[in-house]
Amino acid sequence: LLSLFAAAISIALGVNVFLLNRSAKLNRLFMLTMIFNAYWAFCLFMMSQSATLEDAVFWQTVLCFWPFIMSLLLHFTLVYTESSLLKNKFIYFALYFPALFFSLTDLTTTNVISTTPVLKFWGYQNTLPNNSVLCWLDNLWACSFAVLSMIFFVRYYNRLTNKTKRKQAKIVTIALTAPIILALITDRKE
Repeated sequence: LLSLFAAAISIALGVNVFLLNRSAKLNRLFMLTMIFNAYWAFCLFMMSQSATLEDAVFWQTVLCFWPFIMSLLLHFTLVYTESSLLKNKFIYFALYFPALFFSLTDLTTTNVISTTPVLKFWGYQNTLPNNSVLCWLDNLWACSFAVLSMIFFVRYYNRLTNKTKRKQAKIVTIALTAPIILALITDRKE
């Protein structure tokens, strides 16, 4: 139920920020990030609530595009922190190609990025293959994008002098880094 609640909050936040300024690239990017976050949370909820293994496998397959959350998060971070990296067109390839590669690999192969969901007492759960180098690369890539986002936000906050922008950056930095830190601590392989 927590995942379903997270999906609803993500959609509400994304739409609310978008409606504040529809033409702002930052707001559109934030909304897209929140939509992908909602998609991820909803798929996890549906997988855990699946009555059969077949249904759980279906939702895990639908979830294959989750890596785009990491690309969108880092892209949002770079726009928010006014990074000069965005001037280089190659950065967009570096941001999104790995997500596309890992997503399509997960969609078209078995036991490379994810394996058959396992039934726990709370419902079905994702599992990861034990000896897949590509799975480890996927996880390393996702963690590195999360850590890079945190670093960019903290560096941006530290260089700001305007009190209002600094306060806004502090709120955004805490709001985005707290879940990243919790995910890095709690999302481990069993």
